[in-house]
Amino acid sequence: MSNLKVVSLQPDRKSAPAIPPIVTALRQQARKRLMMLLRELLDCTDDALFEMADRSQNNADHNLYFDSMRQIRLHRNNIQKRFVEELNLGFDKVFAADGIAEDRIDDVDPDDVALVHNDELEISVAISGITSKITSQFSLPIMELTKRFDHLARHATVNERRNPLGPQMLSEAFGRAIDDINVDIKIRIILLKLFERMVMQRMGPVYDRAGPENTGHPAPRAVRHSGPHAGPRALCATPLVRLPDLGPSLRAGPAGRRGPLAARHSDEGDQGRGD
Repeated sequence: MSNLKVVSLQPDRKSAPAIPPIVTALRQQARKRLMMLLRELLDCTDDALFEMADRSQNNADHNLYFDSMRQIRLHRNNIQKRFVEELNLGFDKVFAADGIAEDRIDDVDPDDVALVHNDELEISVAISGITSKITSQFSLPIMELTKRFDHLARHATVNERRNPLGPQMLSEAFGRAIDDINVDIKIRIILLKLFERMVMQRMGPVYDRAGPENTGHPAPRAVRHSGPHAGPRALCATPLVRLPDLGPSLRAGPAGRRGPLAARHSDEGDQGRGD
């Protein structure tokens, strides 16, 4: 009986080219800063929810904020772990040799949009708002980084939506990182707005560093280290009500009753008029 040699028709994954070294270095630098900012975000969330509970106008809102605070504390490590996983997955989708299947948002039937749950729609709108603002804030460095990634990616076309360090993918990564926490949609929107303020608005050093290291040319002085210069304590101390686009669900309670943020806004306004 002759010996048969079995030849696999599957590609050898070990021979697949790795992510380019310059991309790996940038990912590591970005991950280090993102994790620092994420820890500060979670610390700020704890303080913010405690303050909002203290200012609540009724027991229901008071319990909502305190219960949410406990849930986020319990899942803090999981949030950070899931965010890192999503960050790495974003790079793999762009640079993995065999490619990773990606949902094509452009292919969704417009009629199916009506089937999206209201909570998911609010999350989607919040992420779109963050993407628009951060893209505007860091327009030039994000554009340059996207072009560089597109040049280095052999198996995918990289645009700003698919840039693994762009505001769209990072915001979606955070949205998925908090997806398993059992909290109300109000709290999810608050978390996303804090993510915008505490993380995305402070991504300037990452975007600026990507220019000089990847292209060999210094970033224009006008865009270097752009973004808020205030430390995490000062940013966290800024009342949440001053953040734009918190949404009607955060400003008004049932049947048009004023919610805690609306009441707080009104109280601050009355105090300002009284000074």
